[in-house]
Amino acid sequence: MSCQHEESMHLESISQSSTDHSLVVPQCPDDLFVVSQAVKRVKEFYAKHGEIKESHGWNHIQAVCDHTRKALLALDYTIQDNVVVEIQLAALLHDLDDKKYFPNTPPGEYPNASAILKEFGISPEGSRKNSYEKIILMISWVGCSENGNTVPKQVKDTDAYHLLIPRWADRLEAVGSRGVVRCYQYNQEKGLPISSPASPRPQNEEELWAKYATSDKLQEYMDRGGTSKDMISHYYDKLLHIARPPKDIVRNSYLEHQAESSSKDLVEVCLRYGKSGQVDKEYIMSLS
Repeated sequence: MSCQHEESMHLESISQSSTDHSLVVPQCPDDLFVVSQAVKRVKEFYAKHGEIKESHGWNHIQAVCDHTRKALLALDYTIQDNVVVEIQLAALLHDLDDKKYFPNTPPGEYPNASAILKEFGISPEGSRKNSYEKIILMISWVGCSENGNTVPKQVKDTDAYHLLIPRWADRLEAVGSRGVVRCYQYNQEKGLPISSPASPRPQNEEELWAKYATSDKLQEYMDRGGTSKDMISHYYDKLLHIARPPKDIVRNSYLEHQAESSSKDLVEVCLRYGKSGQVDKEYIMSLS
């Protein structure tokens, strides 16, 4: 039996029975070992870096890996074993150099992610150079502040939209119920304003999308380096836009379905604020 066939069988059993959301899709034995050991190393990384708060820590990584695994299951075409591993590793390592916690890291460099990859012989030199470069590229494509909803030329030219799975998996966590709580927790951890006189106050969902969550908001957010005046404004600058990426650039039934329902709680928080002028903190925490 080929590893590819074994993989598809194991995918089904794990998706139905696994209770450990950090579990990844099994591959051939060597690949499974690399991914399982990388999971351990990432757990150790977050245990060591206590400055990374819960809102952006291991629980977030687990959830992104779970979305990634389910998105891989939903692919309606076959990809090579090594590409499956690369996608999983990109999802696992995507936040290890988060500029919110490592602000001195030069743009375009990922020293923490690179260090773990090199432990497993995946480096810019040697036989796994291509894997290293592809994983780092996928990590670089995740961040909204740098990428928005643009599709990299390499993805377009090769029709390899599966390489954006880590991006969309991460964004599901930014805009679903867990993402609403995560944004609030980060805001509180940093002592940032929760709202301001500049925060939009729509009275209904139609007004929210037509008047306030306009396409130019995301570009303006990217142009000023990914900053917002307050939490509610951040929803309009970024989160509402990434909640509904166009299906023609997602191209994955699982991710598309999740995106359709992910903005519900985000919209509810915005409308409650719009009508009352107060952020409903109790509602936000009820989502956790």
